Amino acid sequence: MYENLNETIEKIINVEKNDIGNENANMSAASPAGQMMKFASEVSKEYALSNLVSERFADAHRKGLIHIHDLDFYPTKTTTCLQYDLADMFEKGFYTKHGYIREAQSISTYATLATIIFQTNQNEQHGGQAIPAFDFYMAKGVLKSFRRHLKRRILSFAEIRNGVEITKEFENNAKEFLLKNISSIKCNENEIKLLEEYFKINKNDLIKLLVEAYEDTKNETYQAMEGFLHNLNTMHSRGGNQVVFSSINYGTDTSEEGRMVIRELLKATSSGLGKNETPIFPIQIFKVKEGL
Repeated sequence: MYENLNETIEKIINVEKNDIGNENANMSAASPAGQMMKFASEVSKEYALSNLVSERFADAHRKGLIHIHDLDFYPTKTTTCLQYDLADMFEKGFYTKHGYIREAQSISTYATLATIIFQTNQNEQHGGQAIPAFDFYMAKGVLKSFRRHLKRRILSFAEIRNGVEITKEFENNAKEFLLKNISSIKCNENEIKLLEEYFKINKNDLIKLLVEAYEDTKNETYQAMEGFLHNLNTMHSRGGNQVVFSSINYGTDTSEEGRMVIRELLKATSSGLGKNETPIFPIQIFKVKEGL
């Protein structure tokens, strides 16, 4: 046992190209932090094979007849892979080791918090991390951003064109009105009529403001998705320059907000990273459902 372990550690120290160094394609075994991770990994594997796994399967693993996946984490008793219920975490907030994260109020924050959740949990366990309904979870963030952009556009118009004094009370009332009455980034006739009456703006001007707010939201959503991709390909989740092994599922949200998220995500993915490199993560899974 110990002779084999010494030989393995020497190979890691000498940065030899071998199966040990290349075992995890998501981590550099050549960096100092990566080497420390490999030291721990190899010692943990040997401990598990010698003390925790039955002799029959330990022998089969050593001979290459079977492969015990993530054997180094076997002694930790942690879970392997999981999916996040982001709706619950976004609406109720969540705790990290250093404090409480309150409910997000825009698509930009939704996307940022999604990467933080990925990174935080990857530091606590191993395996893949997944978001099972990315479009559904992000859609509420898009609507929140749209209401905020629409409020800013309308209040700016009312102040400049109609000479309305925008007090804090007026702004808060406008926010509550939009929260109560605007349910989509594409307003229906009834919502437009309510906006006309409440803010005393004629329909033609209001339509222009709605279009501008929609474009503001689309641009913010693109930037949020672009940031989401860049973060997941650069944020280290563990030592050894290891980024989160992440995946997202989408494709069945038929709302305007959900579909905007996916359109902008696909655009950002197509554009790639800083020099048009194809993003490695997240792995994107487009779901297909009969009837959609």
